[in-house]
Amino acid sequence: MAAGAFPVGATVGELGAIKSGSGFGNESLKNARVVAADSGLLKLKMEVSAEHVNPLGTLHGACSMLMLDLFTTFAIMTIAPRVSVSVNMSGQYTGAAKLGDELIIECRVDKTGKSLAYTSMTITSGGKLVFTGQHTKMFLEPPKAKL
Repeated sequence: MAAGAFPVGATVGELGAIKSGSGFGNESLKNARVVAADSGLLKLKMEVSAEHVNPLGTLHGACSMLMLDLFTTFAIMTIAPRVSVSVNMSGQYTGAAKLGDELIIECRVDKTGKSLAYTSMTITSGGKLVFTGQHTKMFLEPPKAKL
């Protein structure tokens, strides 16, 4: 998948990137919509729905971490469509988003090497920062040889 595999306006579910039964929680993010995609950048928007909130009615921390895992992996796929696994993830919660709020999720590939990719993600709601995260992934396949 390259940046062109993430057309603006498409939902993650429409892209076929998430299939029914494809893993823990992934289906809950299928309505996230691509706002922008470029090499090493993926920007999405998504409404906070009942399946995304904690008992207080705000975005659940585990949902933020799931977005970090899945959406930064998609950002990596815009430049390096290779199988990878998580090495490290960390997140900082800086605010709250409520049920019905629209989230803007911006993912960046900060650096890639032969075996590792370093990514970052921010989530904003109403122009306010809600979450920042970092995700390191290890490639399981060698890079494809350039011809």
